[in-house]
Amino acid sequence: MNASSRHARLLLYTFLLYTLGVTLSLYSYVHQSAEATPTSLSAHSQGALALYKLYGAYYPVDRLEAPFTTLTQGDDMLVVLEPLVRNISEPEAAALYRWLTQGGTLLYCASSAETRLPNKLPAVGLLPLLQASSASSLLQPAANAPAWMRNVHLLSSVSTLRFNQHPPAGVRILAQDEYGPVALESKVGSGRIIALTMPDIFSNDGIAKADNALFLYKIASLARTQRRGRLLFDEYHHGLGLTGGSAQFYRSDAVHFWQLCPAPLRSVLLSMLLPLAALIWRGNKRLGPPLHTPNAKVRRTQDYIAGMAALMKKAQAADTAALTLLATLRRSLLQTLQLAPDAPTQSIIAGAQKQMQEDTAELGTLLQLYERIEAGEKFPPQELPSLVSRIDKWQRRCKSVVP
Repeated sequence: MNASSRHARLLLYTFLLYTLGVTLSLYSYVHQSAEATPTSLSAHSQGALALYKLYGAYYPVDRLEAPFTTLTQGDDMLVVLEPLVRNISEPEAAALYRWLTQGGTLLYCASSAETRLPNKLPAVGLLPLLQASSASSLLQPAANAPAWMRNVHLLSSVSTLRFNQHPPAGVRILAQDEYGPVALESKVGSGRIIALTMPDIFSNDGIAKADNALFLYKIASLARTQRRGRLLFDEYHHGLGLTGGSAQFYRSDAVHFWQLCPAPLRSVLLSMLLPLAALIWRGNKRLGPPLHTPNAKVRRTQDYIAGMAALMKKAQAADTAALTLLATLRRSLLQTLQLAPDAPTQSIIAGAQKQMQEDTAELGTLLQLYERIEAGEKFPPQELPSLVSRIDKWQRRCKSVVP
């Protein structure tokens, strides 16, 4: 192995080892952070798989692994749980607002004062968010709570995040304590936004406490009173999903592939650029003058036949050599003339005379010689060179025939 090959292999192994290390590091990071992510795929204490199964027991549910630009009128409710990995873009905010005005329901849970809810959604009245010094663990519905919250008596949450004490007109307080509101409802066209600051009521550990499950079920029932579509859990902004399979993705105002990649995959791709560039540069660097491969020397068919005949002659097997050469000629004729393997000699001669348009007397002599040798007649060794020449002539004629 020369130095160039050793260097190329060493660089390739380094690149593969580097990629493996980055991938394992990212996998470990994602696995550890999954415990704190409120995704509907997680069975950890902070996951929302229990809520997904609760809704799935009564309504058609699915996971949204694409931007909000793919929402349709066939989708009744969208559940968005912070924290989010991807930001909500301006085209998504506009598409979300249009979907809400057409009757959709957004169930949004904020987990910190730095909420990702787009400020451009009008009449929301959900900001600013405040961090209280302490909070009650059991909360009661507001005195003027809507009728759909009937039988919801207590909500259990340890969150200290609160909405503004004085929300604007048109925004209804659903639940609060002495520190501020924790659940608000805001109408947007024909739809509504229900925003909460209690992320633990969505979790697998917290959904069964007090009336949390009943409260969340009634929100889904409210969304289903107007339409009969799907309930969606937003997983795209948790980093899930490459493409959504919708034609809207390829519009001029739609997001691009890089925005569709999950954050871990983007990190892997970026980490691979430097070693990949080094590998390409190293592979294209010339370490010496180019080497030219010599042209292969093609031998003639006659050389092979003559060599075989000479071998048989030395082995005192002239009969076998002649029979083998004549049998090869006969097979070539049968294939060229498209005749059956057991075709008689006269049929072969007639076919050759018709297609080759030449004197076939010599061909007839060769075929009759084949039959005599096959029957046991001895063949003179000194006539092998002449026989080779005659057979080669007819082999070339077979190859020149166009079927």
